[in-house]
Amino acid sequence: MALESLSAVTNALGQRLSPKLYTLWNRQAVAANLIEAQAGAGPNAAWDIESANSTVPDTVAEGSDLQAAEMQSDLNDAAKLGWADYRTGFNITQRALDAAASSGGITAEQLVDLFDERAMAKAAALISKINKDIYLGNGTSTGSSQPNLVGLFGGATDATGTYAGLSRSTYADFVGSVLANGGTPRALTLALMATAEQNVFVNCGEPPTHILCSPGVFRKYETLFTNVQRLATDGRGPLTFSAGATSLFYKGIPLIRDKDCPAGKLIMINANYVKMKFLPRAGQTKDAVYSEMRTLVGKANAPDTLTATTIPYRIELLGKTGSSYKAMLYTTIQLVVTKPNAFAQVLDIDET
Repeated sequence: MALESLSAVTNALGQRLSPKLYTLWNRQAVAANLIEAQAGAGPNAAWDIESANSTVPDTVAEGSDLQAAEMQSDLNDAAKLGWADYRTGFNITQRALDAAASSGGITAEQLVDLFDERAMAKAAALISKINKDIYLGNGTSTGSSQPNLVGLFGGATDATGTYAGLSRSTYADFVGSVLANGGTPRALTLALMATAEQNVFVNCGEPPTHILCSPGVFRKYETLFTNVQRLATDGRGPLTFSAGATSLFYKGIPLIRDKDCPAGKLIMINANYVKMKFLPRAGQTKDAVYSEMRTLVGKANAPDTLTATTIPYRIELLGKTGSSYKAMLYTTIQLVVTKPNAFAQVLDIDET
């Protein structure tokens, strides 16, 4: 009698898969996790600013009259940024939904509710794109030429130019600190970090609350210290921060790595002066089959590395024309840096 091996009956055996779905992509959203979302209103994301005038108080002669040039008030104006629409979607057949729903116990639990799994994955993709634009968005997407976020390195915290319709040559306080090296990579040093932190303190009167950097810059910063020095945590223990967990600090300010931060860059931010404004929904539209507000969550291998945000989005079913469901996820937002002088960019850092 011939030996019967597994291969002879493999096709006749049922397949039982792990109850956990292992996602291979990394859609963490570290910066978006840090930034608070706030409701905006009207045709723009807008806010008022006040900048110092150029007149400097001085000593005067006893009994002299007040001159017209001395009677100068600080400058007020409105900063305005256009809204940016971000969206994605998916199309799934009724047969696929039915087959997945009846597969309980033999496949990953998340795939049993296939619609919800697809919605969660697309939401993670949406916030991953937004997280990238938090750094590099310049107001106009290079792919579609449609408005996108004005990011931290895309004009919001620059030292020159125009931001939110206001010229920095007119409003001298509406500027960020930029430490560049003309495009030539240079070593990251404590002196360079100290200069950036000093600039923030001098310009706005407050220290930064967080430091965001690329993984390569994070690694270079780590090499500045010995193991013994890195162990000092003033009795509080290491900082735990979502998917960007880190125990590295500079002057008590947590240093956080983000895969979406551009290589060779670091930025000191004050989280009190950067917000993600969103346009609230006006109510369910008459032709919407389904509409609700959720908040975007970035993730890598869910549920282990979730990066929850407060950015809301809508998920709506579009018109059903056959035996499939079309779903759209979208949000209308804009990144607002209300006080650019509370930020400092450090550029051209050598990661090799």
